[in-house]
Amino acid sequence: GGPGGSLRFLPPPGGRRLQLSVGGGTRPGTLTSVFGALRGRLEPDCYVIVGAQRDSLGPGAAASGVGTALLLELARFFAAIGREGFQLRRTLLFVSWDGAEFGHLGATEWLEVTP
Repeated sequence: GGPGGSLRFLPPPGGRRLQLSVGGGTRPGTLTSVFGALRGRLEPDCYVIVGAQRDSLGPGAAASGVGTALLLELARFFAAIGREGFQLRRTLLFVSWDGAEFGHLGATEWLEVTP
């Protein structure tokens, strides 16, 4: 690859030329955010938000997978200690956001509409 990620291929003498066109266009799609909550006992209307991006487009695929794994393990852990009698002061909100590779659209849209 050259500057800007371009790639130049020269056919051998007497070979055929091939023209390749790549169309990246855009089209509407749907983003999905997933929420789960463990309700707090003393201040249920106060939230502690634990979130992770979930999409895996682009160079951040490993980060999304690690973040989602940690989010799920934290949710599992707090649910388990809650079954054993541990009570939360504030509500824990677990959020898995989509659209991170497109300008953090999932998280941004949710935060903009949340009072």
